[in-house]
Amino acid sequence: MIFVTGATGSVGSHVLQELLKLGEPIRAGVHSRPLDINDVESHKIDFNKPETMAPAFEGVRDLFLASYETWHEQNAVPVAQEAGVQRIVKLSAWQAADEAFIVGRWHRDVERAIEDSGIAWTFLRPNMFMQNTITVMGDSIRKENSIYDSVEDARVSYIDTRDVGRVAAKVLTEPGHKGKAYDLSGPEALTHEEIAGMLTRALGRKIRFVRISDEVYRQRWKAKGAPDEEADAWVDINRYLRTGESSPVTSNVEEITGNEPITFEQFCRDYASALSPEKDAMTE
Repeated sequence: MIFVTGATGSVGSHVLQELLKLGEPIRAGVHSRPLDINDVESHKIDFNKPETMAPAFEGVRDLFLASYETWHEQNAVPVAQEAGVQRIVKLSAWQAADEAFIVGRWHRDVERAIEDSGIAWTFLRPNMFMQNTITVMGDSIRKENSIYDSVEDARVSYIDTRDVGRVAAKVLTEPGHKGKAYDLSGPEALTHEEIAGMLTRALGRKIRFVRISDEVYRQRWKAKGAPDEEADAWVDINRYLRTGESSPVTSNVEEITGNEPITFEQFCRDYASALSPEKDAMTE
């Protein structure tokens, strides 16, 4: 039995879909949004409440561990130990072992807890998600045809979460991945100017990249309701991206899945409808 946490999230949902294609027995963990998929047993779990995880992990062989609130993931490790989970596949962060930025340090703390537990492990360390174009930048793209960011001219080898899901499904079901950590990237490193150009072509309207300072970027996150810790983490990510450490392209996606990773151009075409002004009007 494979347990997928964050099963309604941007990565977990794709992991779930890929495992279903493979016919694997799956149990899904959700936090708030319900999940109704045939042949998938669903459990509502809270990483801060061990009593919600214990029955969910019973009989589980492999645990896919992912959460937006990374710092709470450590709470799942002793519960997984007690339940007899044989391996944890953790969704981590790009080059987390270097601990060069706040989010990377959060993830590395969880990785260490897993390593210390004695449970077999595999760490997936993806670069920034292409889907952030929708979840983080989507409002300003739909309403103002603009991307506001303090990333300057940094090149980033963005990855599509669909590729992360494919990698996770392979790692969860094939031998040879225990004790390994994989940095995962897309096929090319791009600037925001280049991304704006790709969006312009896919959406059929001019999208511009507006350069702002770190402080303005931080205040934009605060205006969305983000707590100080989260806003500071996003600013720190941009500081890290500007160092160039997020520009390398790795071959791990193709080596593990047998397929080349999705390009940003393809992502833009596939998700164009999610960035239309009409989409925003329908969801307000």
